[in-house]
Amino acid sequence: MGSTPPDRTQYITPLALVYGIRPQWTVIVAQPYVTNHITSKDGVQKTSRIESALADAQFFLQYDGFFRRNEPGGLTRLAGVFGVQAPSGAERFPTGAFGYTGGLIFDKVSGLRYAFTADFQYTLATENRQRESVGDEVRFDAAPAYFLISRSNPRPDAPFLSKLYNRVFRNGAYLILELNGVRSFMIEVSVPVPVLTALTGKLSPLQGIGPPGLTVEVFDLQP
Repeated sequence: MGSTPPDRTQYITPLALVYGIRPQWTVIVAQPYVTNHITSKDGVQKTSRIESALADAQFFLQYDGFFRRNEPGGLTRLAGVFGVQAPSGAERFPTGAFGYTGGLIFDKVSGLRYAFTADFQYTLATENRQRESVGDEVRFDAAPAYFLISRSNPRPDAPFLSKLYNRVFRNGAYLILELNGVRSFMIEVSVPVPVLTALTGKLSPLQGIGPPGLTVEVFDLQP
């Protein structure tokens, strides 16, 4: 019996920094950390190995001024995103070429109970030094969400456990159905974990500035 092609399972952990430089402009720096689990079989002998490294860094500029309407308990927003992927990854994980992305993001939140996010992005891939390219990519996602735990503040005389509960779930918890293109979807439970806040130039720890959080993937199907 001969050897068979190795099985590869890839896990990507995106590390992102988001900073609002102006009321309608946001800078996003994303650094994916990739882990590959590779299993090879040669006859009856089976070997496994793990490879981990930083992949290509991504830089995005998001503009929220195309359309924005705030309302009590909700909002409607249409934003544009423009990005560059730089060939900065480790030897086993880079594309070796630049990639340029443009797209639109639509957000709708209603009654602090329901939310919907959809995006469409087109990435233009360039060639590396060997004149190879990963190819252009069209991506569209849709993610309806339901607020399992709404944002709320406990009474000043609330018990300690109620205040601790609010501390953990200060930004609520969400049930998300994420549709990735036409062939896969995920059901997720997301709990944003507050990190810090910046108000009038002062930094206060353990306060929330947005959705960095803990996501638990419940189900993933790729027919």
